[in-house]
Amino acid sequence: MSERYILTLRSSDQNSVQSKVKILSTGLGEVEVFYGIDGRALSAAEYYKIIVRAYAKHGQILTPSEVGCALSHLRMLEGFLNSNEQIAIIFEDDVLIREQSIEMLQMALEFVRQSDILVACSQQGADYPVRGLRLAGRTECYEVQKNDRSVVKRTCAYVVGRDAAKHILCVQNEGLWPADEFRVLCPDSGRLLLCNAFSHSPMNKSSNIENERTLRLGLLPPRPLAFRLAEELMRTVESKSAPLRRAIRTRLGGYHVIGK
Repeated sequence: MSERYILTLRSSDQNSVQSKVKILSTGLGEVEVFYGIDGRALSAAEYYKIIVRAYAKHGQILTPSEVGCALSHLRMLEGFLNSNEQIAIIFEDDVLIREQSIEMLQMALEFVRQSDILVACSQQGADYPVRGLRLAGRTECYEVQKNDRSVVKRTCAYVVGRDAAKHILCVQNEGLWPADEFRVLCPDSGRLLLCNAFSHSPMNKSSNIENERTLRLGLLPPRPLAFRLAEELMRTVESKSAPLRRAIRTRLGGYHVIGK
């Protein structure tokens, strides 16, 4: 029914990778090790060809590691679509496996449809809370409210149905997005689901992506004062109005703040 992958680079600690493969395979079935693309190893011509097209499409500049990560996930999904399986379960090699992780994931898998994406990792440290509709009383699995899809990040553990995988390939081939840009990558006809089965270290100083994102922020010119004031005003309005909106949705729409 499912293809199972763990994404790593050949330069990563393979003893750690194999240890996680053993744990995951025990609960889920055989997990395939997939060696991804190291974006730092791309030639200048390869890198610029990708980011120029992405910038022309959606105005976003990806770092080399973001490009490598997105391309790696793309290649895995292409392999999945060449199989006869209905869903793909994808892990990254820095995923943190807790005592109940596999059990929680197995329960959440029951809700995944062909057009759905299930993000199975904690959103701790996110800038804003994520609101979702609980799918069943016996499991911590939620359907994320559409307006909150942009808040959901991280690809250390996620599940994709076949139709969702086709949508991701279509979108990414038009102009590359970061692998965790679920507001774009999740089909309108599908649902973005969320459960906190696994986690990802929030302070991974060895992360190439995080280091490059920090560097990118430092290289960008300061925004004009008017834009910064407007941004701060919107952030203040959001912080003041969010409790009221959450209360209304909880009373009338059944939505809850996930993980809060």
